[in-house]
Amino acid sequence: MTTTDGSIDTSSATVSTSNGALTLRANDASNTGADVQVDTGGMASNGGLITLEAADNIIVNSVVNAASGNVALSVSMTSCSTLISPLMTPFLMKTLAGKLVPINFISMMFSILNMIIVPIVAGICANYILYNRKKWVNTWRPLSITSLISLSLAALLFLSDIRLFGTLNTGIVLGLILIGLVALAKLIVSLWLKGPVDWMDKTLPIISMSGICFIIAIITARSGDKLLTVGLALIAATVMHNFIGYILGYWVAKAVRLEEKSCRTVAFEVGMQNGGMASGLAMGVLNSAKAALAPAIFGPWMNISGSMLATWWHRKTTSHNRQKDVQ
Repeated sequence: MTTTDGSIDTSSATVSTSNGALTLRANDASNTGADVQVDTGGMASNGGLITLEAADNIIVNSVVNAASGNVALSVSMTSCSTLISPLMTPFLMKTLAGKLVPINFISMMFSILNMIIVPIVAGICANYILYNRKKWVNTWRPLSITSLISLSLAALLFLSDIRLFGTLNTGIVLGLILIGLVALAKLIVSLWLKGPVDWMDKTLPIISMSGICFIIAIITARSGDKLLTVGLALIAATVMHNFIGYILGYWVAKAVRLEEKSCRTVAFEVGMQNGGMASGLAMGVLNSAKAALAPAIFGPWMNISGSMLATWWHRKTTSHNRQKDVQ
């Protein structure tokens, strides 16, 4: 079952993985021995770190703005990385982690489209419904029709066997539900109840934080035993990953003679990664709760370290500007 170099000969054995366990089963029908299981928790954790590095970040722009960085550069970098993420993330995972965990390029690509591209399109539509000042978007009839059509299409795609979009059906269903609920919420809160104009701005942060806490709770519950054994090492690895990203991004930008604002921007773009997307890939594509531990730890830590660094840089900029005014 193994070759001279220690690799597995799949011609004499069947290899399968399930939640971090590697199972070797002899293909010889006369073999009556039990299957051999190998714990691959360490490989899964390493795969989770690589997944984290391969996942682009789409929430860094606000942190760059708080740090007095180059927001235009940040938006450009984020937009480019988001558009190419369905191709580059599976490629990097296949190249860097292909020997640690099984990687299906096509499956991961469609999963990223489901998690990133489809929600962005749905979010643009929802934003148009919420904040557009045109009269037709602010009357009850168009909002009612939009909500009814969106929710009906979502129910049709979910309940039927129609697979016009392949594995993208899940993302499209959720996107249609989002659009339908946003139109319905605006109809009820803004038109019927005459609520405040900024009601959605107050509601969305609560919803997003609740979602993040829910995801982290699921990942931690499914891998609690592994977290107890490798918790400190994994936390140290994620913190180092974050700081090394900040340092490399800043000083490489300095080395190519970018201005200070751009150096700060590159530091955040490199150091802050999309922990939510990495967790989703680990759970949905790698089918490993253990691989999702690193992104789950990285997400809250990234918010803490990013906020601290942004605050420090902002105060440094403010102090420098005051000194210039005095002179």
